This record gives sequence, structure tokens and C-alpha cells, in this order.
Amino acid sequence: MEFIKPQRVNKALTGHFKKANVAPVKVLREVRIAESKDETKVGDRVLVENFKAGELVDVTGRQQGPRLRGRREALALCRRRRHPRFDVSSRAWQHRRQFVSVARVEEPALPGHMGNARVTAKNLKVIKVDTDENLLLVRGSVPGPSGLYIFIRKAHKGAKKGK
Repeated sequence: MEFIKPQRVNKALTGHFKKANVAPVKVLREVRIAESKDETKVGDRVLVENFKAGELVDVTGRQQGPRLRGRREALALCRRRRHPRFDVSSRAWQHRRQFVSVARVEEPALPGHMGNARVTAKNLKVIKVDTDENLLLVRGSVPGPSGLYIFIRKAHKGAKKGK
């Protein structure tokens, strides 16, 4: 949990933090937890104590995209090819050139942004829970680059009872 300076928080969030009697944090999420014996209240920290070894979890993070995709990669993605630009003469390719309007029926191959999508890796198995360091060891692929904030919750669709 990373704490931040109070002056870097807007007035709406400052009111939330004051009402909960907690210091401002960098990432704020609402989490549903199952009914427990002890009373949980607003502002309580949710730690790895809620998970057990052998349990299935869903991990949500941001996908790491390759880059901004340009025109050439967009054509390759749509399985099209460019006509040769410099063949015999500089004007030789112009009679084969396709004049395409953006408003045609088939979607044009235009450059665009790839990646940075929200991805959830489902049904990953918890191997070990370290409550001293607040660490969770999970078997499987966790989405996103190193140092990214991820959200871990109990698996929504767990393994079938027959398997």
C-alpha cells in the first residue's frame, strides 16, 4: 500500500479518506468480502490473510501492448499487401493503386494503438501465502509488466466439483 501526500488528492477523495479515518493512498478499490466473524468497517485493509494455499483466484491487470501500430503493420494485420512503390518507373504503380474511402463497407486498415487493455487471468492456483511480508505466490501467468498494480480476488468460476 503506497501512501501519497494529502495535497496530491482532490477534494472529493480527501472527504472519503477523512470519513474513513485513513491516510490517502495511491490506489483505492472497493472489495466485497464474505461474511466473517469479526466486524469489517470502511477503511480496513484487505491483506493476503483472506486467501489460503490451494485456492483458485482471478488476477486482473493491464496488458502490456507492443506499441502504436503504424500503416504497414495494420496492413499485415488485415492480411493485405501494398503495391510496389518503385518498380520500373515512379508512376508505374499508380494505375494499380486502390483509392479507398474511409466510409466504405469494409473497414480500412488504419494505424492504431495496441495493448493497454484490462485483462483477467482466471482460475490461477495459490501456492503459498506469506502473511509476514503480505505476499501471495500464484501459479500461472499474471497480466502486465513488472511493478504494475494488480487486483486479486477469489475465483468467480472455480473448478467443477467433479474434477
